[in-house]
Amino acid sequence: MSSAEMDRQEACRSLFSALRKSVDVSQLGARRHELRDGLWTDFLYAKKSLSQSDMAYLLGVSSGTYEGVERGLKAPSVELLLAFGRICGIRDAATLDRLWKVSLGRPFPRASDLVGLRLPDELRALALADGGGGGSPDAVPALQAAALRAVSALLGGDPAADANPHTGRLTARCLASAFSAVPLGAGAEELVRALSTVEAGLRAPCRDWVVWELRRLGHVESARRLVERGFRADDGA
Repeated sequence: MSSAEMDRQEACRSLFSALRKSVDVSQLGARRHELRDGLWTDFLYAKKSLSQSDMAYLLGVSSGTYEGVERGLKAPSVELLLAFGRICGIRDAATLDRLWKVSLGRPFPRASDLVGLRLPDELRALALADGGGGGSPDAVPALQAAALRAVSALLGGDPAADANPHTGRLTARCLASAFSAVPLGAGAEELVRALSTVEAGLRAPCRDWVVWELRRLGHVESARRLVERGFRADDGA
Protein backbone atom coordinates (compact mmCIF):
# COMPACT_ATOMS: atom_id res chain seq x y z
CA MET A 1 0.00 0.00 0.00
CA SER A 2 1.35 3.42 -0.96
CA SER A 3 2.05 6.10 1.65
CA ALA A 4 -0.59 8.33 0.00
CA GLU A 5 -3.23 5.62 0.44
CA MET A 6 -2.18 5.08 4.05
CA ASP A 7 -2.49 8.81 4.66
CA ARG A 8 -5.94 8.86 3.07
CA GLN A 9 -7.16 5.97 5.20
CA GLU A 10 -5.79 7.59 8.35
CA ALA A 11 -7.54 10.84 7.42
CA CYS A 12 -10.81 8.91 7.02
CA ARG A 13 -10.40 7.18 10.37
CA SER A 14 -9.58 10.40 12.18
CA LEU A 15 -12.33 12.50 10.63
CA PHE A 16 -15.21 10.00 10.70
CA SER A 17 -14.34 8.84 14.20
CA ALA A 18 -14.05 12.39 15.56
CA LEU A 19 -17.37 13.42 14.02
CA ARG A 20 -19.11 10.27 15.26
CA LYS A 21 -17.83 10.80 18.80
CA SER A 22 -18.81 14.48 18.71
CA VAL A 23 -22.52 13.64 18.38
CA ASP A 24 -24.59 14.73 21.38
CA VAL A 25 -26.72 11.61 21.78
CA SER A 26 -29.14 13.40 24.12
CA GLN A 27 -30.02 15.77 21.27
CA LEU A 28 -30.77 13.01 18.77
CA GLY A 29 -34.10 12.27 20.40
CA ALA A 30 -35.31 15.80 19.75
CA ARG A 31 -34.08 15.53 16.15
CA ARG A 32 -35.44 12.06 15.38
CA HIS A 33 -37.99 13.37 12.88
CA GLU A 34 -35.22 15.25 11.09
CA LEU A 35 -33.14 12.06 11.03
CA ARG A 36 -34.75 8.69 10.38
CA ASP A 37 -37.69 8.15 12.68
CA GLY A 38 -37.99 4.47 11.86
CA LEU A 39 -34.45 3.79 13.03
CA TRP A 40 -34.78 5.58 16.36
CA THR A 41 -34.94 3.35 19.45
CA ASP A 42 -34.97 4.12 23.16
CA PHE A 43 -31.67 2.33 23.80
CA LEU A 44 -29.80 5.35 22.45
CA TYR A 45 -31.03 7.51 25.31
CA ALA A 46 -28.74 5.63 27.69
CA LYS A 47 -25.69 6.21 25.48
CA LYS A 48 -23.13 8.93 26.02
CA SER A 49 -21.52 8.46 22.62
CA LEU A 50 -22.22 6.55 19.43
CA SER A 51 -20.24 3.41 18.66
CA GLN A 52 -19.56 2.30 15.10
CA SER A 53 -22.47 -0.14 15.46
CA ASP A 54 -24.79 2.61 16.67
CA MET A 55 -23.86 4.83 13.73
CA ALA A 56 -24.36 1.94 11.32
CA TYR A 57 -27.81 1.34 12.81
CA LEU A 58 -28.82 4.97 12.43
CA LEU A 59 -27.51 4.99 8.86
CA GLY A 60 -29.38 1.81 8.00
CA VAL A 61 -26.29 -0.10 6.89
CA SER A 62 -24.41 -3.07 8.27
CA SER A 63 -21.71 -2.59 10.89
CA GLY A 64 -19.16 -3.94 8.42
CA THR A 65 -20.16 -1.39 5.80
CA TYR A 66 -19.87 1.54 8.16
CA GLU A 67 -16.60 0.29 9.64
CA GLY A 68 -15.17 -0.01 6.13
CA VAL A 69 -16.18 3.60 5.37
CA GLU A 70 -14.75 4.94 8.62
CA ARG A 71 -11.48 3.08 8.06
CA GLY A 72 -11.24 4.35 4.49
CA LEU A 73 -11.56 0.86 3.02
CA LYS A 74 -14.89 1.50 1.26
CA ALA A 75 -16.09 4.51 -0.69
CA PRO A 76 -19.43 5.64 0.80
CA SER A 77 -22.46 6.44 -1.29
CA VAL A 78 -23.55 10.06 -1.48
CA GLU A 79 -26.71 9.11 0.41
CA LEU A 80 -24.66 7.60 3.26
CA LEU A 81 -22.47 10.68 3.49
CA LEU A 82 -25.50 12.97 3.56
CA ALA A 83 -27.12 10.89 6.31
CA PHE A 84 -23.86 10.83 8.28
CA GLY A 85 -23.54 14.60 8.00
CA ARG A 86 -27.16 15.04 9.07
CA ILE A 87 -26.74 12.84 12.16
CA CYS A 88 -23.57 14.72 13.10
CA GLY A 89 -25.21 18.07 12.47
CA ILE A 90 -22.49 19.20 10.06
CA ARG A 91 -23.03 22.52 8.33
CA ASP A 92 -19.49 23.91 8.32
CA ALA A 93 -18.19 24.31 4.76
CA ALA A 94 -14.61 23.31 5.58
CA THR A 95 -15.75 20.14 7.37
CA LEU A 96 -18.08 19.18 4.53
CA ASP A 97 -15.27 19.68 2.02
CA ARG A 98 -12.82 17.61 4.03
CA LEU A 99 -15.34 14.79 4.58
CA TRP A 100 -16.00 14.58 0.83
CA LYS A 101 -12.33 14.84 -0.14
CA VAL A 102 -11.01 12.12 2.16
CA SER A 103 -13.82 9.68 1.39
CA LEU A 104 -14.68 10.40 -2.27
CA GLY A 105 -11.64 12.28 -3.52
CA ARG A 106 -13.59 15.39 -4.52
CA PRO A 107 -14.83 18.51 -2.75
CA PHE A 108 -18.37 18.95 -1.51
CA PRO A 109 -20.62 20.08 -4.36
CA ARG A 110 -21.06 23.76 -5.10
CA ALA A 111 -24.37 25.12 -6.25
CA SER A 112 -23.25 25.42 -9.86
CA ASP A 113 -22.27 21.73 -9.93
CA LEU A 114 -25.86 20.73 -9.31
CA VAL A 115 -27.75 22.82 -11.87
CA GLY A 116 -29.76 20.55 -14.13
CA LEU A 117 -28.80 17.38 -12.24
CA ARG A 118 -31.24 15.04 -10.53
CA LEU A 119 -29.94 14.64 -6.99
CA PRO A 120 -31.41 14.35 -3.49
CA ASP A 121 -33.05 17.59 -2.33
CA GLU A 122 -30.94 17.55 0.83
CA LEU A 123 -27.78 17.74 -1.28
CA ARG A 124 -29.11 20.82 -3.02
CA ALA A 125 -30.01 22.35 0.33
CA LEU A 126 -26.50 21.78 1.69
CA ALA A 127 -24.61 22.76 -1.46
CA LEU A 128 -22.12 25.53 -0.87
CA ALA A 129 -22.65 28.87 -2.56
CA ASP A 130 -20.06 29.62 -5.22
CA GLY A 131 -21.10 32.98 -6.60
CA GLY A 132 -23.15 31.58 -9.47
CA GLY A 133 -25.35 34.18 -11.15
CA GLY A 134 -26.52 35.58 -14.43
CA GLY A 135 -23.51 37.62 -15.49
CA SER A 136 -20.34 36.62 -17.32
CA PRO A 137 -17.94 37.48 -14.44
CA ASP A 138 -19.81 35.02 -12.21
CA ALA A 139 -19.95 32.46 -14.98
CA VAL A 140 -16.20 32.26 -15.54
CA PRO A 141 -15.23 30.39 -12.32
CA ALA A 142 -18.04 27.89 -12.91
CA LEU A 143 -16.93 27.45 -16.53
CA GLN A 144 -13.34 26.88 -15.47
CA ALA A 145 -14.46 24.28 -12.94
CA ALA A 146 -16.54 22.59 -15.64
CA ALA A 147 -13.53 22.63 -17.99
CA LEU A 148 -11.40 20.94 -15.33
CA ARG A 149 -14.01 18.20 -14.93
CA ALA A 150 -14.12 17.74 -18.70
CA VAL A 151 -10.31 17.61 -18.93
CA SER A 152 -10.27 14.98 -16.20
CA ALA A 153 -12.80 12.88 -18.13
CA LEU A 154 -10.81 13.23 -21.36
CA LEU A 155 -7.52 12.31 -19.71
CA GLY A 156 -9.23 9.34 -18.11
CA GLY A 157 -10.25 8.10 -21.56
CA ASP A 158 -13.97 8.36 -20.80
CA PRO A 159 -15.39 11.65 -22.16
CA ALA A 160 -18.91 10.26 -21.71
CA ALA A 161 -18.32 10.50 -17.95
CA ASP A 162 -18.68 14.29 -18.29
CA ALA A 163 -22.20 15.71 -18.35
CA ASN A 164 -21.51 17.97 -21.33
CA PRO A 165 -22.37 16.01 -24.52
CA HIS A 166 -19.80 18.00 -26.54
CA THR A 167 -16.78 17.02 -24.39
CA GLY A 168 -15.96 14.04 -26.60
CA ARG A 169 -15.54 16.38 -29.60
CA LEU A 170 -12.74 18.30 -27.87
CA THR A 171 -9.24 17.61 -26.60
CA ALA A 172 -7.92 18.08 -23.09
CA ARG A 173 -5.26 20.44 -24.45
CA CYS A 174 -7.86 22.59 -26.17
CA LEU A 175 -9.95 23.03 -23.03
CA ALA A 176 -7.02 23.49 -20.69
CA SER A 177 -5.28 26.10 -22.85
CA ALA A 178 -8.48 28.04 -23.58
CA PHE A 179 -9.69 28.32 -20.02
CA SER A 180 -6.31 28.87 -18.37
CA ALA A 181 -6.11 32.10 -20.37
CA VAL A 182 -9.43 33.46 -19.10
CA PRO A 183 -9.10 35.79 -16.06
CA LEU A 184 -11.59 35.18 -13.25
CA GLY A 185 -13.29 38.54 -13.71
CA ALA A 186 -13.59 38.21 -17.47
CA GLY A 187 -16.59 39.58 -19.28
CA ALA A 188 -18.09 38.28 -22.50
CA GLU A 189 -15.60 40.07 -24.77
CA GLU A 190 -12.55 38.69 -22.94
CA LEU A 191 -14.12 35.24 -22.91
CA VAL A 192 -14.69 35.43 -26.68
CA ARG A 193 -11.10 36.57 -27.22
CA ALA A 194 -9.61 33.74 -25.19
CA LEU A 195 -11.82 31.03 -26.69
CA SER A 196 -11.14 32.28 -30.21
CA THR A 197 -7.51 31.19 -29.84
CA VAL A 198 -8.67 27.59 -30.11
CA GLU A 199 -7.40 25.91 -33.27
CA ALA A 200 -9.78 26.33 -36.19
CA GLY A 201 -10.94 22.71 -36.39
CA LEU A 202 -12.09 22.75 -32.76
CA ARG A 203 -13.86 26.10 -32.69
CA ALA A 204 -17.30 24.73 -33.54
CA PRO A 205 -17.31 22.01 -30.84
CA CYS A 206 -15.71 24.44 -28.38
CA ARG A 207 -18.46 26.97 -29.08
CA ASP A 208 -21.12 24.29 -28.59
CA TRP A 209 -19.42 23.10 -25.38
CA VAL A 210 -19.33 26.60 -23.88
CA VAL A 211 -22.91 27.51 -24.82
CA TRP A 212 -24.26 24.19 -23.49
CA GLU A 213 -22.28 24.58 -20.25
CA LEU A 214 -23.43 28.16 -19.70
CA ARG A 215 -27.04 27.11 -20.14
CA ARG A 216 -26.60 24.16 -17.77
CA LEU A 217 -25.18 26.51 -15.16
CA GLY A 218 -28.12 28.83 -15.53
CA HIS A 219 -26.20 31.58 -17.37
CA VAL A 220 -28.62 31.73 -20.30
CA GLU A 221 -28.04 35.45 -20.85
CA SER A 222 -24.27 34.93 -20.95
CA ALA A 223 -24.69 32.18 -23.54
CA ARG A 224 -26.85 34.46 -25.68
CA ARG A 225 -24.31 37.29 -25.46
CA LEU A 226 -21.46 34.99 -26.46
CA VAL A 227 -23.31 33.96 -29.60
CA GLU A 228 -24.25 37.57 -30.36
CA ARG A 229 -20.66 38.80 -29.98
CA GLY A 230 -19.44 36.55 -32.74
CA PHE A 231 -18.06 33.41 -31.09
CA ARG A 232 -18.58 31.45 -34.29
CA ALA A 233 -16.92 28.45 -35.85
CA ASP A 234 -16.21 30.10 -39.18
CA ASP A 235 -14.04 33.04 -38.19
CA GLY A 236 -13.32 32.63 -34.47
CA ALA A 237 -13.94 36.33 -33.97
